[in-house]
Order: sequence, then C-alpha cells, then structure tokens
Amino acid sequence: MKRLLPLLALLAVSSVEAALPPYRLKFVEYIESNSDKLAYIDTGYTPNAGTEIEMEFAFTRTDLTLKTYVFGVYGTGGGRFQFSYGPDNCLFGFGNNYDNNVTGFAYDTNRHVIRYVTGEGFYLDGTQVVASCNLATWAGTGKPLFLGAINSNGGTVNTSLIAPLRIYSCKIWSNGALVRNFLPAQTDSAAVLYDTVHRKIYSNANGSGGNFVASTEEMATDYRKATCIEANRTAYIAMGYWPNANTKLKMEFSFIEAIDTKTYVFGSYGTSGGRFQFSYGPASTGCFLGYGNTYTNSFVISPYDTKRHVVEYVPGSGKGFYFDGNRIAPPKTNLTTWKGTGANLLLGGVNPNGGDINMANCAPIRIYSCKIWEGNEMKRDLVPRQRVLDGKSGLYDNVTGNFYAYYGSGDDFTAVIPGLTVIFW
Repeated sequence: MKRLLPLLALLAVSSVEAALPPYRLKFVEYIESNSDKLAYIDTGYTPNAGTEIEMEFAFTRTDLTLKTYVFGVYGTGGGRFQFSYGPDNCLFGFGNNYDNNVTGFAYDTNRHVIRYVTGEGFYLDGTQVVASCNLATWAGTGKPLFLGAINSNGGTVNTSLIAPLRIYSCKIWSNGALVRNFLPAQTDSAAVLYDTVHRKIYSNANGSGGNFVASTEEMATDYRKATCIEANRTAYIAMGYWPNANTKLKMEFSFIEAIDTKTYVFGSYGTSGGRFQFSYGPASTGCFLGYGNTYTNSFVISPYDTKRHVVEYVPGSGKGFYFDGNRIAPPKTNLTTWKGTGANLLLGGVNPNGGDINMANCAPIRIYSCKIWEGNEMKRDLVPRQRVLDGKSGLYDNVTGNFYAYYGSGDDFTAVIPGLTVIFW
C-alpha cells in the first residue's frame, strides 16, 4: 500500500549536484542497514554552533550490549556532535560538553524521533532528555556528520558501535536554514537517502561492504502536468533504455534557440561504431542520422528553427528517419544495420562510448513527448511532469510508472505548467 509523503517534504529546491547513474527514484518508507555488513550515510555536512537536527529512526535488534550511534561526528579538541542510544544509557554531545550515561533507554524496535535544538538540548519523542549541559559550546569537528555511525577524529569508524538501523527521515538546519532534507528512496541498484534541498542522492559510505536495503512500502508522489520541459544545453534525460534492431522511436521537440552547430535531439553511441542518433542543425553543418555502423552526416533539413517538430525512426528496409511526417533518410543508407551501443539512450544529448557528453553539441531544448517501441510493444510513453515532492522536472513514463529526470551537475530542466509561466527553482 502506498502512503502519502508528509507535507514538510514538499519543499522548493535550488540546485543539482548528483551525477548519473542513478537517475530514477522510488520513494519508500525507510532504508535499513544490513545486519551483517553495516552501512551508514555521509551527509557531507560539517556541524557548527548553529546546527540543529531531527532524525526519525528505529533499531531492528534488541540483543545489543553496547550503546550504538544514531548520528555523530568527532573532531579535534574534543569537538563533537553526537547521539548514541542504549541499552541502558545514552551519550549526547555537542562541542566539548556532553552528557554521558543518561539512563533509562532500554533497547526496542520502536520508531523514535531524536531532535537537537540550539540552546535547549536534545529531545527524544518530544520529551527533553538533556538540558543540563551547555550544548551550544562548540570546538568544531571539521568533519562531515555521519548517520548510523560517527566520523571520528582519526577518520575511522568504530564498527562495534554500529547497529542495524532504519532511517525514516532526517532534517538538518544551519542557523535556521534547512540544509538537508533526507528521504529514503530506491534507485535501480541501491537503497539511498535523497536530499530534496540539493537534489542529491546519498548512498552507503561503508566502503568495506556494508549496504542498505529499502522498505517494500512505497511512498506515493504526485506530479503536476506540464506542456513540456525545457533546459539549457547542459541537461539531458537518461532513459534507462538500450536501443536494438527492433527499436522504434517518436519524439516531439523544439529548440529554444537555434545555435550555429548541429545539436543532439537524442542519441546513444557505443563500441564498434554502434550508434542510434539524430542531431539537427543549420545548412552549414546539417544533420546526423545514425543507426548501427551506418549513418548519414551533413544531411540538411531546412529550415533550422525553433518551431515544434516531430522526429521518428521506423526500423525496416526502405524506412528509417522521418521529420514532421516526411522521410528524410537517403535511400542508399541501410539504417537497419546494427551492432548495438551497449549505452543508455539520452534525450537532449548523446551518450558516447567514452562516457562524456559533447556540450558544444547540446542545444537549449524543449521536450513535449517521447515514445519508444520494440516491434509492437511499447517500452516508454514519456510525458512532461513536475514532481510535487521537490519541484524536480522530468519525464514520467506511463508504461513503467518511473520518473526520469536529470541528476547531472549544471542547470536543470524546468517545467512549463499550463496556465503558468515557466517554474524556476
């Protein structure tokens, strides 16, 4: 059963910092560290005297004999910011001052909320548990805060004090500004925390083999309908789809401005010259039509403009590429020759064999729709959407239910919402 995300999660965001892959997210109730190979999250955030934190967590075992870290960092001069839990006492610390052996904390598997408030102390499940020491005194750690472990002065982690932990959410403030809003999520390959503030994916930081697993309970997300998504030349959509000899594609697009070189509309380029690509340009550079090892370069479509167009590729003898309903592939080109790219298909860019994107050939683009078939089976039916959760703009797939968005560095896509101006975050 899907559950609604809390209202506090519906936050405006401002930047894009994570890299491909991964690029798809399914939000879940929690992520849980594996009981045999323990995992933890490096938040990338260094605490200061104005740091506040709220974390919802649970342990999955009650047979532990030592108190275990929920979050923490320990630096030079005794600087620390730490909360550890049970079985019969806790350690709360900020700066050089901390309270050890706070009693009455029996291990359980209940869901708890720990919060530190500047000038007030620590609260557990809404009850103030530490207020006696001056927790605003701060010597500074100079190191990033870990969740589910402590980042110690020597750079090592005490694995004997790491317990199997569930993380439901975590928020961090710095001098009143929200700097992290972590939500549990599942990518294609890993259970992670997703920060809605920076739109960044944080995965397990235990390089010695620990991992997280995701809850099976998916959290429902909503999407606003959009006319299109648009981006400057640095953004593209990774499809999670690898073209083959039976691939058919139809994409509706336009350029925001016409630049003076041919620019990618979609493409994938792999080993042995394998490619599936359409680029579009002015008469001086022409177009590139490619499938497999056979392609046509400098084929001119006139005029090169910013109007809304449809490009289509149909496999088979005597077929090929169509532009606004007219077949444009030269008859001598056998566009069904195909050795395969082994590379992910990108919209608004080409995924080359070397893994680098040629930004000089990425134009400001609008994407209105994209459909992909293999034979008669539809594999992708992509429509523009804006995710309510974090304002992220991308393409929602009506076939799989996945949301494809740009997670690279640089400027992002924005959504054109019907009846509204372009939404910038």
